[in-house]
Amino acid sequence: MSTTKNVFLILIFSVLFFLISFSQISVTPLSVEKYVRPGETITETFYILPGNTTQQVSIALFQLVQDFSGNFNYEEVDPDSFLYSSWIQYDNLVTVPAGTTTATEVKINIPMNAPFGTYNFILMFTPRVETSGQLGIIIRYAIRLTIHVEGITITQIRIDDLEVVPNEERRPTVVTSILNDSSFDLIVSIEAVLRDQKGKIIERFPLKTQYMERNNLSAQRILKGNKVMFYGTPKYLLSPGDYKLNLFVNYSDRQKVFTFNITVPAEGFSFAPLEELALVLDQNEFSFTLYPGAVKSFVVGFQNLSNKNVTVKIGAKDFPGLDKKYSLISWLTSRSTETMVVYPQRPARAIMSISVPKDAQEGGYYGKIVLNVYDELQY
Repeated sequence: MSTTKNVFLILIFSVLFFLISFSQISVTPLSVEKYVRPGETITETFYILPGNTTQQVSIALFQLVQDFSGNFNYEEVDPDSFLYSSWIQYDNLVTVPAGTTTATEVKINIPMNAPFGTYNFILMFTPRVETSGQLGIIIRYAIRLTIHVEGITITQIRIDDLEVVPNEERRPTVVTSILNDSSFDLIVSIEAVLRDQKGKIIERFPLKTQYMERNNLSAQRILKGNKVMFYGTPKYLLSPGDYKLNLFVNYSDRQKVFTFNITVPAEGFSFAPLEELALVLDQNEFSFTLYPGAVKSFVVGFQNLSNKNVTVKIGAKDFPGLDKKYSLISWLTSRSTETMVVYPQRPARAIMSISVPKDAQEGGYYGKIVLNVYDELQY
């Protein structure tokens, strides 16, 4: 039985390899972006790398589209109804001999009266494959040609709405939609600044689209005339109440600032535990170069971002797995009280000292300062 099963697996992989290699081509380059003037003609050459047989490759015109989450897709267009299809000329069918890289030219004629702006063309390269009724894999290539017709134009962006909604964990999340109300595609990034009612900064955090999150991007291309949703969850929005929010929207080497007053109700939301997020530190890491016998004092600053009094207990501990000979815990002392009460929205500080022994050996020494935060009533 085991011999039969092994042979069966080998046959399956052999068939799949044959079908894939039979239909496999590749195309280069995969995208072209040009800045042109009205009346210009540009010609781009694309190279089709062949499979192991002579193939017919069809080329069709598609349109680049974008959904509300920022994702891109392609829709086949009717050349008779697509407004700019007359600008582009290409071969609808190309013969690609086995073992021979084949070049095909695409020509774009920009009319003299072309409006300034961005124009996206998608050419879909599809190999024609006969599979004789068997299951096969055909890989198509969507080649993007982005043409920017340069000239005087107004680049503008608009926020249609902004609201605070619960995410899957019921955490308050800022959601807004950005409309690219200009004739050019725009590369957009957003930083949000959350403030209390007195205008003091609580936190800075980015707003991103679903497309940005999935592709680990810091900016989003928004097609002209499109609207895309951005969202972000602040870490330190710990309680219901009234806040101010600034959105710094960066686009096309410009920045526009939008300001909102937002109210976060208690109902429908889950806020982060005070024990974890009541404090924000001014500085998360300290590093000093000292000599044997030296004494160094420094300040650990922090702020209570919650709407309740909290008790902070100051301590220290070693890094897990650290050899004791590299520990500086015995050198570290606190010149502040061991515990302190920090009032809502108020800063505080702890003064620490490092006393290096006179016989300390040269090298690196490490330790952690630990701030444990408690609800004042529970401590």
